[in-house]
Amino acid sequence: MADNVVSPGSNSPQQDATFNSLTPSPQYQQDNTVYASGSLVTGCYRPSCPVLYRTTDGGAQWSSLPATGFAGGTILLPPS
Repeated sequence: MADNVVSPGSNSPQQDATFNSLTPSPQYQQDNTVYASGSLVTGCYRPSCPVLYRTTDGGAQWSSLPATGFAGGTILLPPS
């Protein structure tokens, strides 16, 4: 699946992606962390280019994360 993944560090802008899953951290009340997964809309030359983003301030700012090996879908986190 690595061929379907956006290049790590490419920092695709959020406006170039659609999101289908938001997963809050089990410790959201303390760390304000939420993960988002979706697909790159522009600049993807494959059938699917999954992307991952994270916010640590409740959604005010988002950072792209390396998506190496991520095939898309819902993000599952271990319980705290």
